[in-house]
Order: sequence, then structure tokens, then C-alpha cells
Amino acid sequence: MFCLDDGPRALDCLEFDDHLRHVDGLDDAAFLAMDLERLGRPELGASFLDAYVEFSRDPAPVALRHHYIAYRAVVRAKVAYLRHGQGDPGAAADAADHAALALRHLEHGAVRLALVGGLPGTGKTTVGGALADRFGAVLLSSDRVRKELAGIDPAAAAGAPFRSGLYTAAHTAATYDELLRRAGMLLSRGESVVLDASWTDARHRAAAADLADRTSNDLVALQCHADEGIAERRIATRGPTASDATAPLARMMSRTADPWPQARLIRTDGSLADSLTAAATMWEHAPGRAHRVAATAARAG
Repeated sequence: MFCLDDGPRALDCLEFDDHLRHVDGLDDAAFLAMDLERLGRPELGASFLDAYVEFSRDPAPVALRHHYIAYRAVVRAKVAYLRHGQGDPGAAADAADHAALALRHLEHGAVRLALVGGLPGTGKTTVGGALADRFGAVLLSSDRVRKELAGIDPAAAAGAPFRSGLYTAAHTAATYDELLRRAGMLLSRGESVVLDASWTDARHRAAAADLADRTSNDLVALQCHADEGIAERRIATRGPTASDATAPLARMMSRTADPWPQARLIRTDGSLADSLTAAATMWEHAPGRAHRVAATAARAG
């Protein structure tokens, strides 16, 4: 890239082979983003890719963006390694830096299935939405899916006594089946997914874990919790939502909920920023991520 007085110029040195120079546009854009990050300006690389995606209307998942940056960094690492073998002592550090950059993006780009659960009023929908926004994941909500399956506007009230109406065991099973079906389609396309639901039934959680395993994606299990008084005040003061939960219903759900020892407890009594920080930490250190990243790096090498 040359910045001249009348604007930048991009020179592609592969004009001699038409086949070689036709690649995914995002792949090509990622090369410049990788270089900017390597030179100490990752925010410029991210801004450039954001602008490219908006301008090109590229619907590629975030995971592919990270993959291409990692791929380009590995190419540079290999070139530096060859230079080192040819007698350039300074190339060793260059190779290591590019390899570390590639590893970071493989870690960030690992596709995840996040279960964000908890009783009504514990903030699971708020935390789930914020988590999806932060990591570019798709958010699916059981409250909305339940009403969509019934042909009801998600904003319409459909309250019913515990385990009746739209909340019978059959309706609930159909809701979770549809949530996981949609999640499976997205995961297969490289999209990370956040599933906002109560997840009080161990059978539904087992089905989600099986989906993550079958699609070779990392599972993040988060259980939101707030003191009962705080949760009840939230239920009483919230505006129109897709949820029909009431405080008495929440108490009944609490009595019948299966234990969830595999989940990380996310306290939501304080600020959303604190809750999101805890949730994001679990996202970034999802079980299974390390060995999958290592395997991917080994194949790339």
C-alpha cells in the first residue's frame, strides 16, 4: 500500500496468474488488517475490516474474519522462518510475533454455543444480549421462539399458570428443540450463538451440550443469579417484553429447577458492566478452546 499525494494505491503483484489473484475479498482485506495489527495499530485494522464489511455487504461470520487474519499471519510467520533458516537472525522474532498474532485470532474466532440461563428477573436476557453484541454472536430467545411457534406476536401477553397454556411440558420441549435446531444451522455456518432461556431442565442442557459436541464447537454455560427481592422488583417494573413470567411463577420454577453444577454463576445484583465482564471472561476461556486451537495451529503449521 502506497500513500501518495492524491490518495492510496494498492499494488497486487500476482497479475501474472489470474487464478491466484481471485480470492475471497474478506481474505484479501484481512491481510492489511493483520499488517496493521502487527505494526501496533489493531484498532485501525478492526476499523478497516468493519468499513470493508459494511461497504461490500459481506455477510461472513466473525469467525471467518478471525480465521483469515490468522491465516495471513501464519503465511508471514512461515516466510520469516524461511528467512531465519537462510541466515537472517532477526527473522526469528518476526516469526514468533506473527505466530502469536495468529494464535490470538484462532482463539477469538473459535465458534461458541453459549447458554445464558437463570430464573425470571435475574437479567439473563440483558446479559445474553450484551454478550452477543460484544462478540458478534447471534442471539436466540426462548420467549420469542415459544410465541413464534404458537403464531403469537412476541410482544403479546400469553401468561398462564405454572406449566399450562404455552408453558406445558410439550410446548416447552418444542421450544427448546426449535432453539437448538436454529442454533445448529447457525453453528454449521461458523456463527457463534447465544441462547437466552431459563435452562432449568437438565435434559435440555444435555441436548445443547450434545449439539456443541456434534458440531465441534465450544460450550459456554452461564447461570444468572440475583437476590429474590431484586428479581421480583425487576419483574414488577419491567416494560413490555416477550416474557410472561411473574414473581409467583419464578418461585415455582425455583422449586422445580434441576441443579446446574456445570454452569458458571453470574451475579447480576450489581451493574451490567460487572456481569458482562464475568460472562465475557467465561466466553474467552470456554472449555475445550485450548486443545482445539492448538490442533488448528498444528494443522496450519
